[in-house]
Amino acid sequence: MKILHASLLLFLSLPVAAEEPTHAVVASCAETTLAMPGNGRLFKGAVKNEDYRFTAVIPKGLSAWDGADDVAPFHGFTIFLDPEGVACIDFKIGLRIDADSVPEGLNGKGGIKLGKANAWQWTSAKDADGKPVSNMTTVLTYRFKNSVFDGEVRLISPQGQVKTYIAAYNSFVRSVRFY
Repeated sequence: MKILHASLLLFLSLPVAAEEPTHAVVASCAETTLAMPGNGRLFKGAVKNEDYRFTAVIPKGLSAWDGADDVAPFHGFTIFLDPEGVACIDFKIGLRIDADSVPEGLNGKGGIKLGKANAWQWTSAKDADGKPVSNMTTVLTYRFKNSVFDGEVRLISPQGQVKTYIAAYNSFVRSVRFY
């Protein structure tokens, strides 16, 4: 069990009280997503999704790709933060099929409020794809009528470079709102 590093609180300015789930996987961008710039649907600026009842804002100057065909259902996208594709923000969203089950990381005390959603956050670091990688993960859940939506926003960057990308990550996470 890892407790979130206190130094991270300086960057987030959010009340964070989460432990890393026992199954937390540290992954590279290549291991996390099939999306890549120019592949699939392009997202810029404000994004609204009626199916999952959320809005979010992709930080200015950045774009996101979902790597899916236009007819494929929406399940998120990846914002690439560098030309090499080794730093990214991966956003995934879905409808929880079994409303009584709670994915690991979405339970326990603490958490942060993102509008109407409850969220938990932690950091992890180790080798992924043969290179030292840091992941900052925010998982969230939102209940609307008889539906439960679960999501994840993950910052992936080479170890030691999180500070370079934390502003874009925080901007995106704080912009996610459910209605």
